Amino acid sequence: IFPNPANDIIQFSSEFLNLEFDIYNFSGKLVLTGISSNNYNVSQLSTGIFYMVVYAEKPEKFKLIIN
Repeated sequence: IFPNPANDIIQFSSEFLNLEFDIYNFSGKLVLTGISSNNYNVSQLSTGIFYMVVYAEKPEKFKLIIN
């Protein structure tokens, strides 16, 4: 997932395309859910640190920083 830190758009590598994902704030509250694509708009998220779970065959967790 790149860029990281991100501003408005994140991109998923080909191994993570068309998969469900959730984004949680630092407190663990679900703030966004979606289906991964080449370009995904995250501009609705405030500045901060978030955690993303991509539901692949084995769920993958990432730290996502929004500028």
